[in-house]
Amino acid sequence: MNSIVLSLVLSTLLAVFALWRKALPLPGLVLAWICALVITYCGGAVGFAVLAAVFLCAIAAGKLSRRVRVPVEKRIHPRSGPRNILQIFCNVFPGALMLLLRQTTQNDCYLWAYAGAKIGRASCR
Repeated sequence: MNSIVLSLVLSTLLAVFALWRKALPLPGLVLAWICALVITYCGGAVGFAVLAAVFLCAIAAGKLSRRVRVPVEKRIHPRSGPRNILQIFCNVFPGALMLLLRQTTQNDCYLWAYAGAKIGRASCR
């Protein structure tokens, strides 16, 4: 029961922070909150720490590199701004699936796959 409460609290804190920063549209925020709930429940403190670190680093990197990135993005991608729900699904759902598989199979390889994928994605930002 404690892990469910902890998952709800930590996932909600991340969602409130994302809402405050206007980092995600409402449908994307709901999807990210559900995936964060699964990640925190199935991955425990390690799963949440990796998720929070990647999320906070992505916000910081976006803020620091805005001057350089925005002109390049406008030439490459016609759409900029907050992530849409499909982007959030593609970024967060695979990690949630890895940790759900870890929870079901009790195989820590899925935890390492989740952490490696998240850290690799953050370094490409």
